[in-house]
Amino acid sequence: MRRVRTIFSVPYLAAWLDIHPKKNNPDAYLMREPLDHEGFYRARILYMQQVDNLSPGV
Repeated sequence: MRRVRTIFSVPYLAAWLDIHPKKNNPDAYLMREPLDHEGFYRARILYMQQVDNLSPGV
């Protein structure tokens, strides 16, 4: 069994689960939906742009 550390994210996950649109559905995805290759690529690009905006001089 693989262990996933969620120590720092527990409060955020709990808050998200409280307002999750399908919180009563045990088969619902944690996030909106699984990402296909293109969706993952777009999310990665957006993330990298945000990191670049937050990291002056790097």
